[in-house]
Amino acid sequence: MVKLLMSLMIAVYILYFSIFSVLRYQKMQANYFDLGIMHQGVYNSYQAVRTGDWNRFLEITDPIGPNQINRMAVHNDPLLALFVPFYFISPSPIWLLIIQSIVLGLGAFAVFGISNHVLKNTKNVSFISLLFALCYLLYFPMQYANRFDFHAVVLSTSFLLFMFYFWLVKNYRWSFVFLILSLISKEQVGLTTAMMGVYMLAIQNLKSKVQNYNSKLKTLKYPISVILVSVVWVALSFFVIIPYFRGAEHFASSRYENINVISTLFRESTYRYFWFLLGPLGFLSLFSPIHLLIAAPEFVINLLSQESNMRNIVFHYTSVIQ
Repeated sequence: MVKLLMSLMIAVYILYFSIFSVLRYQKMQANYFDLGIMHQGVYNSYQAVRTGDWNRFLEITDPIGPNQINRMAVHNDPLLALFVPFYFISPSPIWLLIIQSIVLGLGAFAVFGISNHVLKNTKNVSFISLLFALCYLLYFPMQYANRFDFHAVVLSTSFLLFMFYFWLVKNYRWSFVFLILSLISKEQVGLTTAMMGVYMLAIQNLKSKVQNYNSKLKTLKYPISVILVSVVWVALSFFVIIPYFRGAEHFASSRYENINVISTLFRESTYRYFWFLLGPLGFLSLFSPIHLLIAAPEFVINLLSQESNMRNIVFHYTSVIQ
């Protein structure tokens, strides 16, 4: 019965947001920033594969100029290339909108699995896990991100949940797959996965105190790998890949110039940000500060930015935190 209800909830979510997103696009309510940009990048990649003109791979028009540039001059999110096969069926941005809804909807399975594992000794665990999955599907910031056009980083919400779930059940291969998918959704996601690796390392270390050296080393290998891969990806993104394609540093670096950290953090928009981000779940996240710290890098990026939209739950900037 629980599995049936889960499937029904997810199906309703996917159907509703797929229809909503597609109708919004068809009624010309979608935006060039960013659905148009994302579609152009995927479409040109599709043409690159189809014609063999690889100069068009992830090519877009400069959002602030007339020149053609590579998408990785703006953001390092090569996850977009994975949508190319769907464009061979029909080269339409509708694929981006529908798949985004599907991936976010399926994230409820990860939430259900995490809850089942953590609360496995609790009475009525299946019902409780179902409620957590429902809360995920009804979470306003996640729904807003789903509604606002398409962004590759939005998919990281589900990818990170599945990465964490498969780590919990010791399926490290699948956890690593979702780590990679998370990393290639945007350049800074590696900061959060690195923090997740630190959390995994601490938990594994505590659990393995009674184990012998070889057994302990085996359990710590995966968290260490997560940290190293994440840090290397972030470093390559910010100091090699983006500067190479852009010919300069990351465009968003100007958002953090001449900042007074104290006055920037303690401002009205910060309070509103936490109220709308944590309030829908009754501020329950505050009762688990260790898990909340995993998202600390993303909090810092959003809170210190001079771009106010990054503290608005209507957009995609909360996706890594969710």
